[in-house]
Amino acid sequence: MLQLRRSPCFPQELTDMIIDQLWDDKPSLSVCCQVARCWLPSSRYHLFHTTLVSISNSNPHTIPEFIHFLYSSTQICHHIRSLILRRPDDLIRVEHSSLDMRDVKAILSKLPNLLQFYLRGIDLTLLNSSGAEDIVHSPSLQFLSFWTMKMFGGLSSVLSYFPPVDSLDLLDVLVEQPHQTSSTESDSPDESIVSPNRPGIRYLSLWVNDGQVQNCPTHQGMQLESLSELCFSFSDPVQLQIIRPFIRRAPRLKELTLWLDQRHEPPNPEEWAELDLASATSLETLSVEFRLLDPLPTPHDDAIWFDLFSVFVDHGEKHLEGLDWKSLEQSLSRFSQLERVVFIISIDQKEEAEASGKYTELSKGFKEVLQRQLPDLHLKGKLEVEVVE
Repeated sequence: MLQLRRSPCFPQELTDMIIDQLWDDKPSLSVCCQVARCWLPSSRYHLFHTTLVSISNSNPHTIPEFIHFLYSSTQICHHIRSLILRRPDDLIRVEHSSLDMRDVKAILSKLPNLLQFYLRGIDLTLLNSSGAEDIVHSPSLQFLSFWTMKMFGGLSSVLSYFPPVDSLDLLDVLVEQPHQTSSTESDSPDESIVSPNRPGIRYLSLWVNDGQVQNCPTHQGMQLESLSELCFSFSDPVQLQIIRPFIRRAPRLKELTLWLDQRHEPPNPEEWAELDLASATSLETLSVEFRLLDPLPTPHDDAIWFDLFSVFVDHGEKHLEGLDWKSLEQSLSRFSQLERVVFIISIDQKEEAEASGKYTELSKGFKEVLQRQLPDLHLKGKLEVEVVE
């Protein structure tokens, strides 16, 4: 009688660990899905973890087809943790299309384990009604990101359709609503929109492009009591007025990061005053892009202030020259609570520098320059340098 020999079999735990090493290799993961039924869960976990759907006017059926896919493939839906709906980069500035909240609700309601939702280059329109039955059911959602788009109805109205999230990322977002209110008119939220039981976001990233002031997302209708981290990128100093209400209404704000577009000049003292940093009494960490050091905003008194100051220097070898170091050190000395100053310096082609042995030399050189130019901070042990790619 013919006897079949059983081939040796790895324990499933080891197989899963091997498949985990292929997390970013989609062709290999696709092959693994076809090897054996027991390989499917681990392979699908990585294969569908981040799902990208590209939308263009040339194919108006993309969203309906994707919704049909989700409703007919329930065994795959629970693997999707991050969903990106985007317009191709070459079409973002050329053509416009919109996505209705009904479609968003239909999509997200089928993704029980979704953590992150991204919308890129696609305008968002609201439902005609705003009852509780219209709220998107996505219990695991923690992060929302909207880039290069228009919101018809206002930011707070859009957020009211989503479950409470921990983090919100807004880049080049224009808000269009019937009665648009400037961010400088009032610091009081729209009570008709805010729910007192709705948890507020903890991290907000707001990127504003040229010419944006009146149509930018505002604080109105947002719960900011829980906001602890705020990152603001601006292209014109006059835009600092946009985040002033955010700072004033965030009593737990601990980290503030400021970035300036490379094409524009830094704010002058009068423009820095628009920011009203004195109202950020709970601030612990202030991080700025290198060109914002001069002139540096400083407190007018010895009120409680931040204890960590980070400076981001792109291509450090170019930017460490020509700075008024004496003035900088005098400014930093006015921060009575300051415990650490960290210069985070980037190097072009860090991998090449490491391979050639120049990385250690460059890193040491940056540290020596900063120690020599800021001797008081160095002697007090408050100066740190990090070199990154």
